[in-house]
Amino acid sequence: MIRTLLAAGLVILVAGPALALSCLAPTVQRSFAVAQDSPATYVLAVGMLTPLPGEAAPPDPTDPNQRQGHVLRTRFEGVLASGTGFNVYRLFDVAVEVGCLGPWCGGLPRGETLLFLERRADGHVLTAGPCGQFAFAATPEVKTQALACLQGGDCTAP
Repeated sequence: MIRTLLAAGLVILVAGPALALSCLAPTVQRSFAVAQDSPATYVLAVGMLTPLPGEAAPPDPTDPNQRQGHVLRTRFEGVLASGTGFNVYRLFDVAVEVGCLGPWCGGLPRGETLLFLERRADGHVLTAGPCGQFAFAATPEVKTQALACLQGGDCTAP
């Protein structure tokens, strides 16, 4: 009995804590519900974000658990959603608020992306946390799902 307890204690000490970030897989439907239930105003957009000149993420600290969130100024070029589709061309600045949780951080989406942009008094903001809730690769399926939600159609998460 004592041997078993000692062996179990040794295994616990050697294994140490296992840390990992566990995120519920984001869906357009869940993100739409979060945006709709928020007191903030959101805009659905499809396009690309490009960092403004001189903008870059801060260097990573030597201890990855000390990573800090930051704001990255970008330019959006693409289309906003209307009642009939993604067809309102716009070009404007967006602040990307990159959030971190320990060593895990969000980041700037790459390529054509469906974005849930928060409209604030001082401009548009994309919240980019480590679980990536407000940016999706702009596939035809994703755009169709977003328009269905926007137009009052089926907005049930798969």
